[in-house]
Amino acid sequence: MSLWLAPLHLTDGELAIIRTIRNVRQYLLEYWPGSSSTHLADLDVTLKVDHTLVTAADYLSDQTVTSSLAREFPTIPVISEECEEYQSIDHSTFWILDPLDGTQAFVCGSPDFAVLLSLRGPQGAIFSIVDYPASPEMVVAKGLAVAFDRDISTTTVDRSSARVIHTVYFDATDLNLYCPGGFNYQKSSVESTRVLLEVAKGTVDAAVVRVCGHKIWDIAALDHILRACGRTFTDESGNALEYSTIEIRAKYLVASRTLQLQDTLLHLLSL
Repeated sequence: MSLWLAPLHLTDGELAIIRTIRNVRQYLLEYWPGSSSTHLADLDVTLKVDHTLVTAADYLSDQTVTSSLAREFPTIPVISEECEEYQSIDHSTFWILDPLDGTQAFVCGSPDFAVLLSLRGPQGAIFSIVDYPASPEMVVAKGLAVAFDRDISTTTVDRSSARVIHTVYFDATDLNLYCPGGFNYQKSSVESTRVLLEVAKGTVDAAVVRVCGHKIWDIAALDHILRACGRTFTDESGNALEYSTIEIRAKYLVASRTLQLQDTLLHLLSL
């Protein structure tokens, strides 16, 4: 076991899943156009019914991770973005998988893509992994414990201002009129997953994400990691997210380093 994982007291099955995702990291990098040896034609890019992209890399990642989960945890079902027949939630304990979050970025050669996995039970999140193959960077949470495999002071999000609240998928012009003292709003140029992870790490003060087609596989692992890091994460009404359906029933997602800042942002969104 790697030393950085030791505090989590992981089971053999959990360690096996981490090894699988590390293997998937290498598979994805072989397909990634950001690698000089990869050609876009090799990706077999197609458009899904919901008008989002899917590639051969998505399917390879999905097949590899779901096979490993079936082998290590045969009684626990998997809800995956790429397995439509397994997208009904009728179990109290289940895995939530996004085998390639940020497919658009992946296809464009951007490093802003990840593998997201989370195990949820009746009492909430149990075990989660976020892995960025191109960084490379992995974060693992178990219960209320979390471990990072690299220096958490490292950030890929612009922090040109001393204290910044990032907005994702919308312009914060109106919010800027009521910005808390000492903060500036900045529209993020990266995916919501990356910005939320930076809030968890403490390299970004807060983030407001406009929900635009998000599903539970886009959010579940980040939800767990944010809470394990002691951050606050809710919808625009201050409610914890629900995982009873695959849809995210919210207009905005809000993550903050402090409860006071979270309350301020929720108030501004209500104006």
